[in-house]
Amino acid sequence: MASSFRHEKPAVSYPCHPCNPWLYNFVLSQNSQSRVRDLLDKSRAGTLNQDEESALNAVESLNHPFALIKARAWKHLPSAS
Repeated sequence: MASSFRHEKPAVSYPCHPCNPWLYNFVLSQNSQSRVRDLLDKSRAGTLNQDEESALNAVESLNHPFALIKARAWKHLPSAS
């Protein structure tokens, strides 16, 4: 079974500039968030199958770099004063 996480191309192309609001406003869809929660629950219970483990590993491998990108984008936001 292939990973249930698919890249969904946005309707508009967003450049990867740190000031682009798309970067710091990005969140996973509700379906993807639910799937990740389910995978984490199964992982804690020790009941992941091989495909689920691969899907969770894929999410985990993207989490850290994306968190760094978002942190960098937040640094470039104008102050709220």
